[in-house]
Amino acid sequence: MKANSKSVVGSNFDAYVDEVEAELTPANREVLAAFRTDFTLASQLIQLRKGRKLTQTELAKRAGVNQSDISRIERGSANASYRALRRIGRVFGLGVGFLPAAKETDRRSHRASVAR
Repeated sequence: MKANSKSVVGSNFDAYVDEVEAELTPANREVLAAFRTDFTLASQLIQLRKGRKLTQTELAKRAGVNQSDISRIERGSANASYRALRRIGRVFGLGVGFLPAAKETDRRSHRASVAR
């Protein structure tokens, strides 16, 4: 995408993202899918933690995990263990499990909820 592309200026964010994604190679689409998976978990944790007005340190103490683990999960840079995720989930009254894969249309609603 050209930096001075008219479609970037004055368009909505979803249209811009759709345009950028349409130009991705298959390999880059795989990278993006992996990133979205990491980001989904990260954004959910951030929303839960902030919704309860907890700092990373407070959440870590309640969950019995290291604060650095919370930070890495929220940055999407950790492969959190099942044990750590289970402990964190318990703080919020949640369990850990598999969910159906998000559909392409779900990404917009997820992005909108994260932006709020």
